[in-house]
Amino acid sequence: MEKLYEIYTGGAEDSFEVGKLLFEENSWQLYLTLDELGRDDSLLLIRKPAVTRLLDQSDYLAEIQRRRKMLTQKGLADPFKLEDKVTLIKSVGSFMDLIARASRLFWPGRRRLPAMGLFAVGRLLCADDDFSLYLTVDEIGRDDSLLLVKKKAVDRVIDQSEYLQDISRCRRQLKERGLEDPFEVQGKAAEIKQMQDFWQLVAGQVVSFVMKDEEEEYGILKSKEGDALSFEQYPSGKYETFAGQINLAEVGHLEAFGGELTLENNNC
Repeated sequence: MEKLYEIYTGGAEDSFEVGKLLFEENSWQLYLTLDELGRDDSLLLIRKPAVTRLLDQSDYLAEIQRRRKMLTQKGLADPFKLEDKVTLIKSVGSFMDLIARASRLFWPGRRRLPAMGLFAVGRLLCADDDFSLYLTVDEIGRDDSLLLVKKKAVDRVIDQSEYLQDISRCRRQLKERGLEDPFEVQGKAAEIKQMQDFWQLVAGQVVSFVMKDEEEEYGILKSKEGDALSFEQYPSGKYETFAGQINLAEVGHLEAFGGELTLENNNC
């Protein structure tokens, strides 16, 4: 099994990268980093003195290893063929030469959000009086999840921007390579014509939800009766999970399927 590290660099105490060390040269280290699902994400070149802490054992790393094993079995662990680039790198010099020739290849998963607050990008599937349901895409244009959002919680909806144009361009490139829907969310979205279809689809699935200003919760949606949502716990290697009943009117947003939640479902 490949050795992974939590790489801390002196920012926020709980902020770190996950990666495997490729090589060390003088005062430099080169890592292949992974995203939160366990996919190859980028190549990170960093000076050794900038690393304040390096952990090789934690519950989080064990969960990433588990997820990565499942993704590898499905052929989804290295969507941008970074492993092919790694074989070409023998030194800091060869790494810098590759960047000079094709720098964009090394940063496929990096967020490039405008400095204007948080938002999601997605396509509207259906709506009722209180909620809208979107098929979201991630920061590089891949289908991400089904997102139910309370209409009153939405400040703005924008359908034209440079960022959306960039996401559309990235998505076209992903479609050409068959990479735009790694967790097969489109098929589920195609089954939804009205909100009731969504609730039937997510029954028995792990979902996440946020109520007002509280933190995100995870649990199995057991049933929906009127506005009453019932949840049960499941064994997660990453989150504390929720059991109990809540009222839909108190939910700001609820998310289902997508990479994170698909991997959480594998714990059930």
